[in-house]
Amino acid sequence: MSRWHGKIIVWILVVSMTYSPSMVFAAQQTPAEGQEEIDLGYVTPGAVAAVAAFPRRVLTAPEMEMMPLEVITAVGMKELGFDPLEIEWVLLIAEMPENPAMQAGPPPVAIVLRSAKPFGEGKILGKLWERTVEAQLDGKTYRKGVNPMFPSIYRPDDRTLIVASDDFLPRLLSNHASPKEGRVTNVLGRMKEMPDATALVFVEPLRPLLAMPLAMAPVPPPLADVKRIPELLTSVGAKVNLRGGPSLALMLRANDEDAAVELEKIIDNVLEFAHQSMLADIARQENSDDPVEQAMAKYAKRVGGRMFEVFRPVRNGEKLTLTLGGTADNPQMASVAVIGILVALLLPAVQAAREAARRAASRNNMKQIGLAMHNYAQANKTFPPAYSVDKNGKPLLSWRVLILPYMEGGEIYKQFHLDEPWDSDHNKALISLMPAVYRSPNSALLGQWKSNYLTPRNEKSIFPGKESIGFAKIRDGTSNTILTLEVPDASAVVWTKPDDFRYDEDNPLKGLTGMRAGVFLAGLADGSVRTISSTIDPMVLKALFTRDGGEEIGIDAIDR
Repeated sequence: MSRWHGKIIVWILVVSMTYSPSMVFAAQQTPAEGQEEIDLGYVTPGAVAAVAAFPRRVLTAPEMEMMPLEVITAVGMKELGFDPLEIEWVLLIAEMPENPAMQAGPPPVAIVLRSAKPFGEGKILGKLWERTVEAQLDGKTYRKGVNPMFPSIYRPDDRTLIVASDDFLPRLLSNHASPKEGRVTNVLGRMKEMPDATALVFVEPLRPLLAMPLAMAPVPPPLADVKRIPELLTSVGAKVNLRGGPSLALMLRANDEDAAVELEKIIDNVLEFAHQSMLADIARQENSDDPVEQAMAKYAKRVGGRMFEVFRPVRNGEKLTLTLGGTADNPQMASVAVIGILVALLLPAVQAAREAARRAASRNNMKQIGLAMHNYAQANKTFPPAYSVDKNGKPLLSWRVLILPYMEGGEIYKQFHLDEPWDSDHNKALISLMPAVYRSPNSALLGQWKSNYLTPRNEKSIFPGKESIGFAKIRDGTSNTILTLEVPDASAVVWTKPDDFRYDEDNPLKGLTGMRAGVFLAGLADGSVRTISSTIDPMVLKALFTRDGGEEIGIDAIDR
């Protein structure tokens, strides 16, 4: 991890830990007398966004005594060269580039920090200092970024520190010497008392900058209108109080009342889409054999609807406002809301981690199956047939039974009557002995003894039917030919049944996708397992299914 990442993490820790659930025990606090006000003289008239916060006010409040303040201090001193607990206020200012299309470096951005105590002399901000050189500005020595990509460091006095892009710094200092009011100072300057944290963004001037990223952003079709939000908004503001009864207020100002109505509809659509997505995930978790997932599903179902209602803003004219906060009767409400927000933020990460673990487990299953196939081939000079047959050519048992001796399933294999079909009275009683390797970790088919691992069944594939195919007949190459597939539950088959994935020549993806978002797993004849996009060209997929079609396909080019 780079030092830059370390510094970012320090500040994330400082901010995120202030949202600790320990605030449930907070009592109402009044601002400390003599609390220093933010110097808005640094906010230039051209500023389109600003964030103001009071770290010392929050971190030294009585209700924060359970936080690891000593750790925050130690990490801050080590990584930044100063104690975050001594920072009275932080002010971030951003302007629009004069010519966004021609902007080579970062946009005009500055961070101003005001400390309760003088900053130490010499080196500060770790590696950032090393990316600056000594220079002069208005007769004062400062540290200039070695190139436009690195900010400069300037100290107007011993308690103030400015980190800003070098071309923005002179404008910042000039405005401080002779302040001129702009749209940001017009709003912030009218606040009688600033909350613990404030953010303000004027959207209208940012529209040209947002146009291209929004146009290229992958958005689900039901949420296509989300891309219209910037053209409906003029500004976004947020106020956060963390001491006492914590509260959050988010204000969206639309162009006019009609735009506010449209914006409200878009937000309602997003919330409904998120709610339906959550319900779909709940349905899968309810069928899980993991009691923790089942409990999470019950919790999500119980609070899901109410949670989404909490995040529905109230419209008044051209303004939409979302407010979260405790009340005199229920001061814990905001803390519960914060916890709910954290759960909402963390669940996708947890689910992503769980999905990554499941995918890894499924890949391992497919590797074991592929290894058993190769062990069978080494012993028999061919891969197993798709199924065994009786003397009349009638299918009996699947290849999944035939490879059991080559995957530590020999004892199960010995119990089968190999001259009887899979659903004979004797063999049917053995279905419940399905090895765990044949069930995908994502499957919800508990107790049905169905396997999600099938082979592509076609006369042109490695598994045409009763015929056994050797390596010599895989003329397209083992690294370009699919051996096994992971299929969704809808396509799964009883593991002993001589059935597999019979793909549609016109739509080979039909019945193959759905187990994983946007991808499916495929085991190749060389023993490797690949993750393939669900948007793969059908012609390419059919080429991968065939063993000797003569197509030149590079699996690496489509591996995800």
